[in-house]
Amino acid sequence: FSMLELREEVHRARVTVAAISVLVFLIGSLAVFGLSSVITAPLRDMLAAVGHIDRGDWSQRVEVRSSDEMGMLAESFNNMVASLQNRTQDLEQEISERERFEAALLESEAAKQAILDAIPDLMFRVDRHGRILDARGAEEQLLLQPANIIGRNVTDLLPKRISQRIMTNITDSLASRRAVSFEYGLM
Repeated sequence: FSMLELREEVHRARVTVAAISVLVFLIGSLAVFGLSSVITAPLRDMLAAVGHIDRGDWSQRVEVRSSDEMGMLAESFNNMVASLQNRTQDLEQEISERERFEAALLESEAAKQAILDAIPDLMFRVDRHGRILDARGAEEQLLLQPANIIGRNVTDLLPKRISQRIMTNITDSLASRRAVSFEYGLM
C-alpha cells in the first residue's frame, strides 16, 4: 500500500465510523425517547386524572396498559379513587341524614318549647339529688330570680314537708321511669 491509499483507507474508515456513530446515536436517541414516552405516558394520564378528580369528577380512571410496576400503580390508583368515591358518597349521605335529623330535632324542640312557654304554672326541673336544674314561669310568680334558684337544692329553698314530698316523687319517678307531677302550695 502506498501512503495515499493508506490515507484514503483511513479516511473511508473514519467516514464509516462517523456514519455508524451518527446512526447509533440517532437509534439510541429514538430508543430513549420511545422508552421515556412509554414510561411517562401513564404518569401523564394519571396526572390528568388527578386534575379531573380534584375538580370533582370521580368517574376518572387510568387505563391499565401493562402488568409491570406502572400497570400495578395504575390499578392501585383506580382502586384508591373508587374507594375515595365510595367514602365520599357515604359521608355525603351521612351529612344529609344528620341535617334531616337536626332539622327534625329543632322542630321537636321548638314544639316542646312552645308547649312549655304556654303553661302558666311554675315548673322546676330537678335532678335525683334535689338540685334545681331549671325554673320556668312568669317572673312575677317566682319569689327568687332563676339565677338565684338554679343549682340550689330544694331542701334549701322550700319548707321541709314540701321538699320531702319532692324528693319522694323524684325517687318514685326514677324507680318507675315515668314523669311525676304534683302541686303544692307555699302558704
